[in-house]
Amino acid sequence: MCELMKTRTRIKRLKSRERNATKATQEVEIALLVSIERAEGICMTSKARPNTATSRLFSYGTLQREAVQMETFGRKLTGMADALVGFKQTLLEITDPEVLQISGARFHPIVIASTDPTDKVDGTVFWVTPEELASADRYEVADYQRVEASLASGGKAWVYVKAG
Repeated sequence: MCELMKTRTRIKRLKSRERNATKATQEVEIALLVSIERAEGICMTSKARPNTATSRLFSYGTLQREAVQMETFGRKLTGMADALVGFKQTLLEITDPEVLQISGARFHPIVIASTDPTDKVDGTVFWVTPEELASADRYEVADYQRVEASLASGGKAWVYVKAG
């Protein structure tokens, strides 16, 4: 567990014990919790995390492009920079005509698990709704499979990796 998560846990325990804490003390504790969440990349703006968004989706490729997002999700996603740890990136030739039309790219990045724990792939983590996650599943070709993976921020997110 990262140090920020340990600090958050300690503060929550203190809050539950200090029922008589002053309002000022409570406000300081809440502000600290918000700062911790932002530092971890968990707390995003309401624009980045619509009220119905419940899943984190990490993108290192075409899902970061506005045109692909508009076609796939019907909106521009707002996210935060992060990195996928324990993976390395390569390219995959796309032959699906619909995906080629949406992305405008013949070669798409794809990630594979690495034996080197220092390998990482930079990208963006987005909050998406269950419907948007299903749309992303339809967009990705059969060469990709969605798995939950660890991010450099300490959180987890869905990510599309090489199927197999």
